[in-house]
Amino acid sequence: MSESLIHLAYISQATTLMDDSQLERLLEKARENNLEKDITGMLLYSDGAFLQIIEGTENNLNDTYDIIVQDNKHHRITQLFKKPITERDFGDWTMGYRRLSSDDIGDIPGMNHILEGTESLEDYILSSKDSAATTYKVLLFFKRAA
Repeated sequence: MSESLIHLAYISQATTLMDDSQLERLLEKARENNLEKDITGMLLYSDGAFLQIIEGTENNLNDTYDIIVQDNKHHRITQLFKKPITERDFGDWTMGYRRLSSDDIGDIPGMNHILEGTESLEDYILSSKDSAATTYKVLLFFKRAA
């Protein structure tokens, strides 16, 4: 019997703002590791904030999340949810990626106030009544746009 699948999502803050070449190196390494561990998912980066969902077996996700937590490229890591799933939502990607601008974020229904500078993506997710649902909504929006 195969191990069941899990979704795990987190948000964190980069210790320093990352340029495109730094993000490309991070993604290359993540994709190699994820391919080896049969992990799929998506990473969003916006003004120093990472929002990521990974999916795979619980053991592989726990190992990967432990590595993420210990990585000095980011801090203030907050696990938003970890839940069982019946099938992968991001199965086509070892790690889908999108760098978001405020214009991109403003395209998400109900998030225009972020464009006005009242909240960051991180603040919006962490202060929402249901951060898991908000996180999932944001990630699926950009999955469809990819």
